[in-house]
Amino acid sequence: MKADFLSLSAEEKKTIESYDRIADKWNDVNPAHWRDEFWYIFTERLKGKLILDVGCGTGRDAKMLTEDGFRCVGVDLSFAMLAKGKEILGAEIAKGRAFLMRSNILAIPLRSKMFDGFVCFTTLMHLPRFKTLPALKEIRRVLKHGAIGYISIPYGTMSGMYNGRSEKFGNDRPVLVNSWLPPDFDDLLRQVSFGFIAYERVGDILHYIVRRN
Repeated sequence: MKADFLSLSAEEKKTIESYDRIADKWNDVNPAHWRDEFWYIFTERLKGKLILDVGCGTGRDAKMLTEDGFRCVGVDLSFAMLAKGKEILGAEIAKGRAFLMRSNILAIPLRSKMFDGFVCFTTLMHLPRFKTLPALKEIRRVLKHGAIGYISIPYGTMSGMYNGRSEKFGNDRPVLVNSWLPPDFDDLLRQVSFGFIAYERVGDILHYIVRRN
């Protein structure tokens, strides 16, 4: 029987509901991605280009991208997070420099070979493991040849529902978390012909800069 990649599991639905509940608080306790060495490795190769923000949430990283001169399209499945993002990115959206849309990242309703680059910060961890490769294939589909991507994903072997950050969001925010060991995640990247530009592990997060070959 062929796996149904687009149907949301009960765990995925709970994860979306959790993000819907904490959207108003999210940016207060989760600052945007920092401008670290990897950020500059990524941005220096793509100045002024069109970027896809995979799992954009409240648009905090999309805003930073627009501040650095990029045009950005963000996709997410949480209505509340996207609503917050449209508030935060209102000026950029009005100028045509940002656009947010609700979309499953396994079926992005945009044309192939559209984007010069993408960011995907701790988004793939919320997918069941069997959906990770199809998601990477769909991301690859919308990228131009030679596009650059910045991916971060938790390091480890965890797989299941996790009720983290309870001190910040209360005790009822279960989310699906799948962490990865480098050999396994590296293999997925190779299967979709993503070449490696840079890699590092910082604490419990793996960071990759990749190129679409």
